[in-house]
Amino acid sequence: MFATVLTGCGGGDAGPKLAKVAGTVKYKGSPVDGATVTMVFEQGTSSGTTDKEGKFTMTTGGREGSPIGKAKQVTVSKVSSGMVPEGNAAPKPEDMGKMMQSMMKGKKGPEGLPKAKNELPEKYNKIGNGLEADIPAGGVADLLYDLKD
Repeated sequence: MFATVLTGCGGGDAGPKLAKVAGTVKYKGSPVDGATVTMVFEQGTSSGTTDKEGKFTMTTGGREGSPIGKAKQVTVSKVSSGMVPEGNAAPKPEDMGKMMQSMMKGKKGPEGLPKAKNELPEKYNKIGNGLEADIPAGGVADLLYDLKD
């Protein structure tokens, strides 16, 4: 008779030590809904998405928080695909059908589909944009990124 032995992760915390991080994104003084904040550290990358009040919390690899230390890079972007009409209503079925037909005709690329667009100044989605984060072991509850043109 053979016995099978299974070994693996015992549910421990894999990855870097994290600290809770929360903050707010504003553009020209107003809260930004739906922006993505990304922080790149030596130990990993964390991200968060803003709510209607511009508030976000960071997660890293599905875990709450960000690595401790100074981020090598911080970016903020709000990408709109243009596929959802104003008011956040879902596209009409007939419009989706037309887009799918266009794509099925063998044309290169999704011709007729709106292109994705960053609704914030592009500079905030690039390296060297001036945004910073230095996360202490105790975390940060009030980061503020007040973006301007």
